[in-house]
Amino acid sequence: FSDNEVNKSKLLDESNNLKVVSLSEELVHIEGLGCNADVTLYNINGSLVSTTNANDDGVVEIILPAQKGIYMISDGHHTVKVRRR
Repeated sequence: FSDNEVNKSKLLDESNNLKVVSLSEELVHIEGLGCNADVTLYNINGSLVSTTNANDDGVVEIILPAQKGIYMISDGHHTVKVRRR
């Protein structure tokens, strides 16, 4: 999993609200969400892996599964693909 696998221009909406702040082997940190927004993580087959709620500041940290592969993160309005290596 690496930062250069993600096209950062696709991580922002028109008003620059949704921001993937950091990416690591295990963790994706996203800001700019609505308070308590549901953020879902899907595997490449479209199966739900987990659902996490943003905190009161619109921030969420998603722990990626240990299994290598491509995952999709969605807040219901935006979807971002990430690859775990």
